[in-house]
Amino acid sequence: MSKKVRNIIIGLVILVVLGGLLTVLLLTQRSGDTGTTSSSVYEAEMIKLVEKEQDDITSIKIRNALDSYTISANGEGGFTVPELGDFPQEAESFDLTVARAAGMSASDEVETTLDNVAKYGLDDPQAEIDVTFSDGSTFGIYVGDVAPSDKGYYVQVKGKNSVYIASDNMTSYFLVSRYNYVDPNINQYDDTSSAPTVTEMTIERPDLDEPITITKGDPVPEDDPLASVKSEYHLTSPFHSDLDKEAGEAEINSFFTLRADAVVMTAPTDEQLAEYGFDEPSMVITVKASDGSTHTLTAGAPIYCNEDPDEVEEGHVHEIEYYYLTYDDKDIVYQITATTLTWMDLNLLDIVSQYVLTPVITDVASIDVTVDGESYTIELTSQTKEATESGAEDSEELTSAMVNGHAVEGLNNFKDFYQFLIRVSVESLVDEEPTESPRMTITYHYKASLNQEDDVLEFIPYGERKVAVALNGEASFVTRSAYVDRAAENLAKIAQDQEINPNW
Repeated sequence: MSKKVRNIIIGLVILVVLGGLLTVLLLTQRSGDTGTTSSSVYEAEMIKLVEKEQDDITSIKIRNALDSYTISANGEGGFTVPELGDFPQEAESFDLTVARAAGMSASDEVETTLDNVAKYGLDDPQAEIDVTFSDGSTFGIYVGDVAPSDKGYYVQVKGKNSVYIASDNMTSYFLVSRYNYVDPNINQYDDTSSAPTVTEMTIERPDLDEPITITKGDPVPEDDPLASVKSEYHLTSPFHSDLDKEAGEAEINSFFTLRADAVVMTAPTDEQLAEYGFDEPSMVITVKASDGSTHTLTAGAPIYCNEDPDEVEEGHVHEIEYYYLTYDDKDIVYQITATTLTWMDLNLLDIVSQYVLTPVITDVASIDVTVDGESYTIELTSQTKEATESGAEDSEELTSAMVNGHAVEGLNNFKDFYQFLIRVSVESLVDEEPTESPRMTITYHYKASLNQEDDVLEFIPYGERKVAVALNGEASFVTRSAYVDRAAENLAKIAQDQEINPNW
């Protein structure tokens, strides 16, 4: 990691901590309290280096180890960094910097006659700040070395000989680059309600043999027995599967609300992009949206935790803390927390539906099953049930079922059987192609009016007490062979109108 980027990270951590502290102090201060509070005692002990109104500031010139830039009043009650040009800036990011420029304080005066500026790092200061006010007056300060015991930094007011200690809370805002003021929202949406709908997402990573592709399909019918957990999104690569409604859609919906932890730079050159790993990206996500737009998010090189080598055990794997990121053609390099990029280590087992295939019973015309050499043909009949309430929609209802030509008398028992049949749970994913012949095959034939192709499930022995489940010739899932054992028993029972056992 470059020194420049490391300094940005350190500065951001300081800002987050101090911003939270400032919020607590503001929230806990009681208005109208005439007594002596801890905050007022603290303020009384502080040494005021400058005391102006924030609205009086016209410009703040900042020169530090990272950058040289100006914060200027924009004439509309806010501030801007002119050097950033047309790049989007976040208005709130100026608040604390401007507050410190108008009200800088110190905790200690350590020297009144400065003879040796190098003693405090003021011969080559870490930062130089010049503030101009609307009345024509100015205030300038140098920020030197870090003071002992983490008390802050040595500072010197321009034109004066005294040396003070000012806390991190006072000085850290002047140690960051201009990019601290670039809007860290990677796209323009505040929440998912204002964003377009993702219609397709493709994830490519060097560790994947095939890309992960998720596609939006038709809404899940309300009469689907698993409507509460089944998503309208489907995995179409590297295999086909329904998605889990909660886990799967969370991965999709978060795309349009990403916020970076830092902006590293704007307008990078090709050489700089290569330096940040974009010539060999860690991940590329391409999203198609409902408004016809296409978006590309690219993750560059990882940034590892800054761990002490002397405290790391042999064989320790350094944890990735951040990634560099670009988005579309925004010409900005972001830095984002690794845990935010959940697609980087996405486990497909966590997002696919917990069941392999769940056809709605009234969509099915017939089912053919072969298991352990026995064959069964199940024929279903359903009819439309008219709605009895105004505004309600008509619904389909199963009216009869036949197994091998024999009419099933206990329709509720048959419905329990059907629920058992479609609940083939996904317990793991196939890691190598099964080689044996299927022990059981289930073929769903749909009503002609749906114009839908048959779905075929094959259950293939796959290790001890397990079977691989192939959906339409694609073996992707693994479940327990106990399901096949119970299916063989229940098929024999339902053919004779006996009560089935749904547990396995």
